[in-house]
Amino acid sequence: PFLSKKIFFFIILFAVPVGFIGAYLPGLYSYYPYSRTLLSIIAGRSFAFFFLHVFLYLVLYYLPWELFFRGFLIFPFIRLFDSGQVDRDGLPNTFLAIIVSFQAVLSTLLHFGHPLSETLAALPFGLFLGYLALKTGSILPGLLIHSVFGIALDFFIVIRQMGVLP
Repeated sequence: PFLSKKIFFFIILFAVPVGFIGAYLPGLYSYYPYSRTLLSIIAGRSFAFFFLHVFLYLVLYYLPWELFFRGFLIFPFIRLFDSGQVDRDGLPNTFLAIIVSFQAVLSTLLHFGHPLSETLAALPFGLFLGYLALKTGSILPGLLIHSVFGIALDFFIVIRQMGVLP
């Protein structure tokens, strides 16, 4: 399976530095984390609250997002319209490209109003995660990559706001 391949772990490891870099982009730094009170709660109690934030973010945001865009908008359409020409091991045929593009465009539209860097990255990232879902037959790789990036971004923004990083 895909999760046992070294490349997947390199992709996950790549998501953490991208989150670090994102914490220094003014648009992302001022927009995230979604919970505007997170910093004050962490500073007032303990950093352990961040783990609750991570858990809730995974369960209430990333899991539903990936289930809808990479799950519901990809796999049922393959089952419904598959004429036996779907080749998950080779290059995607036109049908697969349309499905992946459709979910990526819809996902990107929901990023309008977010920082420009995020909105511009949403389309290629959505295409990549859709491709991963097709190749693996699962939303899990995309869920892990998406959530690791977002959680790393929040983590680095929070510790920057706390003065731990410049």
